[in-house]
Amino acid sequence: MSNPCDSDGSQKERSFSSDPEENPPADEAMELDDLQTLSKDYVLSGKCDLTVAQGAKINALIDKIRPEIPVLVVQMKKSSANRATLIIQKDYALKYFPCEDTTIILQLPRKNKNWKCKFHIRASSMCNAGRRTLYLGKFVHDTHVREGDICLFQPMTNVMHRRFIVTVHLLQKESIAHSPGGRTDIGSNHGSTSAKMGGVKEEPPADGTKM
Repeated sequence: MSNPCDSDGSQKERSFSSDPEENPPADEAMELDDLQTLSKDYVLSGKCDLTVAQGAKINALIDKIRPEIPVLVVQMKKSSANRATLIIQKDYALKYFPCEDTTIILQLPRKNKNWKCKFHIRASSMCNAGRRTLYLGKFVHDTHVREGDICLFQPMTNVMHRRFIVTVHLLQKESIAHSPGGRTDIGSNHGSTSAKMGGVKEEPPADGTKM
């Protein structure tokens, strides 16, 4: 279902009146509009330097969960991991994320704990108008997300629901760092990956404290 936002997704008034980050870090600023659609089931956010093993795990996981809403695949940058913030590409957010400041609930698959995260859209009167920022808060700390880890954000509800829930699938870099195989073309300028699906199991995410 399309998101009923205005053309740039920005609004004159926000429930959250301030944004502590006037300018995004350099590694995020270069990729604000860099979104790659590789299939009907998922898109890559920014430039991803993935191994063949990582590409295979992504494909296997997507094939397993068969999402109703395309999944946003993010390879975590240093700034996102350290500052617990994530800029959501506008094209994706306009279709699948709320069009106003709200609280987004993040959850891990098959876990009881969830995290309430602030979603903020910069006002039209401000610099970088329409920029979407998801403040990950304790989610990064509790799940031990690090630079280079891959997070697959799977919206579980469309934008018309009052509670917007996203399941996050974690593929941690260390768990597949020594897997055989070279680099894949996912996220590069050479096309899509040739990694085969099948025979690859999803890494169990870090457990959160039960509520």
